[in-house]
Amino acid sequence: MNHLVKTLFTVLLFLSVNAANAKIVEISSMKEVIPYINARTLMIFDIDNTITEPVQTLGSDQAFGHWVDQGLNRGLSKAEAVGRALGMAGPVQPITEVRAVERKTPDFISSLQSSGLPVIALTARPGAWARGTFKQLDSLNVSFKNSSPRLPNTRLKYSNHTDGVIFLAEGANKGDALIEYIQATGLQPNRILFIDDKLNNVESVEKALNETSYEHASFRYGAADKRVAAFNPMILQIELREFLKTGRFISDEQAAYLLTADRAH
Repeated sequence: MNHLVKTLFTVLLFLSVNAANAKIVEISSMKEVIPYINARTLMIFDIDNTITEPVQTLGSDQAFGHWVDQGLNRGLSKAEAVGRALGMAGPVQPITEVRAVERKTPDFISSLQSSGLPVIALTARPGAWARGTFKQLDSLNVSFKNSSPRLPNTRLKYSNHTDGVIFLAEGANKGDALIEYIQATGLQPNRILFIDDKLNNVESVEKALNETSYEHASFRYGAADKRVAAFNPMILQIELREFLKTGRFISDEQAAYLLTADRAH
């Protein structure tokens, strides 16, 4: 991937892609972003189901969404349901072992950084999860600390910024947070590219960028879609039970075995 990215980046360095007021682009691999990159591009990556995914169902973004839906189905408001899900996910999501959604994504990010581009992350994770988030990224040799515009670690209206990662404030959307961040840094990119697995996040960023003069493209990234679609709440329930009992994570395969055993009894 390093050689491919460097080769294509050299070829495309001065390529002018008219991305102003771009529509959302569906992609299934990071390499599909390469033709949109130029020498003054600001790259923004989501984290969950974009860069990383947990090695089991517990701790996944889809588990979090399931808990939100549970709260809504029980009559909670959206804010209450999200708060409940945060309480359930807090002990597990920031500490689970993770892997790259695409094996070559860490090298792709590193290649962009080596080319001198500003590269940051924008996540819906709360700032309280920052330490665990950085530990997970470090395990994949991903860091945004030295590729982000110089901005002291600070709390803004819509987000908290730490070492190149923008953590959303409660109730904020990614579009507002991104514009606020760009204004705070004084950054003047020629082009902005945003990559996220969730359509609502891509839409919020696209809406915000369409109100600016920046050339841009927003990508709805689908490499994790099959795993998200295969989410099994019963597997989640077994894994959560075992975690609460032992403090350890078990694999989906182990959870499936225990689920079969439970049903046999």
